[in-house]
Amino acid sequence: MLLDRQFDHGSVQVGAKYRRPGGLEGPPQVAEVQGVVEDRNGIPHVRFLLSYERANHTFEDGPRTLSLAAFVRCYKDPM
Repeated sequence: MLLDRQFDHGSVQVGAKYRRPGGLEGPPQVAEVQGVVEDRNGIPHVRFLLSYERANHTFEDGPRTLSLAAFVRCYKDPM
């Protein structure tokens, strides 16, 4: 989608943490950005580590990768 390419890389910083609210999809999640890079087609992607709490335990998962546009849609709340 053309609109997806209009995000500024500067809006997502390496080392920053972003929160995804919980709900029907599961518990709240926190993503810690490890890097932002463009693929061969110039589409920016975010590499991040994911953590979430469930039953008083913190779980960590990753690294994971999403396009910058998808990351910004999912992880809207900077911490």
